[in-house]
Amino acid sequence: MNFVQSIESVYFKNLTNFKGRSSRNELINVLIFNLIFIFILIASGQYNIAPIIQLINFIPSLSLSIRRLHDINKSGWNILLPFTIIGLIPYWLFLFKKGDIGRNNYGKNEIVKYYSTNN
Repeated sequence: MNFVQSIESVYFKNLTNFKGRSSRNELINVLIFNLIFIFILIASGQYNIAPIIQLINFIPSLSLSIRRLHDINKSGWNILLPFTIIGLIPYWLFLFKKGDIGRNNYGKNEIVKYYSTNN
């Protein structure tokens, strides 16, 4: 999934989708997009808009994080780990861990499906 497809998937197609799986590449692309967007807002002097954008971005980011946890066969409830001090490290490790290949409890890996239909 390329950069534009990742943004389109998170912000338009799967805005409130908490089921299924998301790839690590999709997460990284969305994080880069958010960092660039906030940097542009701050560099242009729009300090007061940045918190509003982050508030709007809350639900898509939450759904992406839960789908990302599903990709490594973890429950979406693991999103609560950062609320414990010790859970912050495993949470970030979970988000950036390589996803399961094939099917897991939360569905098929979309990348495997993509490659299998194009070969």
